[in-house]
Formats: sequence, C-alpha cells, structure tokens
Amino acid sequence: MRGFSQRTISRRRWSLGKLIRFLGGELTTCTGTQLEMWLATYVGVQTRYSLRADVHQFFTWAIRRGHATYDPTLDVEPPRLPKRLPTPVPTTDLERLIAHCTGDDLAMVMLASHAGLRISEIAGLHRRDIQEGCVYVRAGKGARDRSVPLADAAHAALPDRPAELFPGMSGQNVGDHIRAHMRALGIQHRPHDL
Repeated sequence: MRGFSQRTISRRRWSLGKLIRFLGGELTTCTGTQLEMWLATYVGVQTRYSLRADVHQFFTWAIRRGHATYDPTLDVEPPRLPKRLPTPVPTTDLERLIAHCTGDDLAMVMLASHAGLRISEIAGLHRRDIQEGCVYVRAGKGARDRSVPLADAAHAALPDRPAELFPGMSGQNVGDHIRAHMRALGIQHRPHDL
C-alpha cells in the first residue's frame, strides 16, 4: 500500500521468511538476542545491514497494527557499512563497451552511462518520457520523479518504438544484458557503475 517497488517487497518477504525459518515459527516474539544470532549467520556486512533494516520495517508496521509490542532491532546495533568511493567504468572500457554493443543493448548502455539511469529505470522507460533533450524518470529510486539531460549520442541509440522502449524487460533483464557484454570484454564492473 505504501508504493514500494516489487523488488523491495520481494526482498523483504525473503528476509522475513529466512528469519521465521531460523526462529522455527513465530516472528513477533523474536528477541534482540535471537535477532543477533540470526544476523551472525550472514557474512556480508551489507547483507546483515539490509536484513536488520527489513526486520525493523516489519516491526514498525507490526507494532502500529497491534501485532507486536516491541521491536527487537532496537537491541541490535546496525552493522557499520564501509564508506566506498564510486567505481566508475574507465573511459577506455566504456568506449570498448559502446563499440561492442548494438541495438537495444547499445541503447541500454547509453542510457546508463550518458544519462545515469538505473537498470530498473531503463526497463520502465516509455517513449513519452523522452522530450526536448531530456529523459523524465517516473517513480525512480525512492518513488521520486526526476528529469535528466539526454546526450545526443544516447538519443540516437534509442529504439524507434511508439510506447515502451524495451517491452517485456525487467531491471534484472537489463542488468543481465549489460553484464553479459561487460564480461565478454573482461570489464570488471557492474552495470550500476555506468
């Protein structure tokens, strides 16, 4: 009802399901100690951080609705995330990637690298979102709308379709397409780095 993306909903469902299995059933009686023990079964700091956040969101809702009386995440300090510097794709690698791609894949790479669009934003792009040298991103990250300039080279690479630019594509599909080209060229980066 709050308008979260399907990806966020699926991740939170997965997180809570894992905790329920760890507890052997009842989620609303989870204690801080149990939560710490469960989080300790995960190695990655980012994973533990995200899991704790998902559980916290659940308990915030459950307390408001009268399904729980206490949030055990209040007893568990969030893991410290390392401060990472951005890791943009080097210009030479980007040029090789652009030269390697054709068709829709080239358009996806251009939108990511020249307009800064996320893979889910690329997947949801519609012809009406391209106007007067700008891309209008609707309900992007955090359900925010924004407009970004669209470089001429990126505009020229767009498919000529009247409605959805990439019909049937999800953010995961877009990421998979771009990632496959990066791997084929030995580029050790993620689509997000574009």
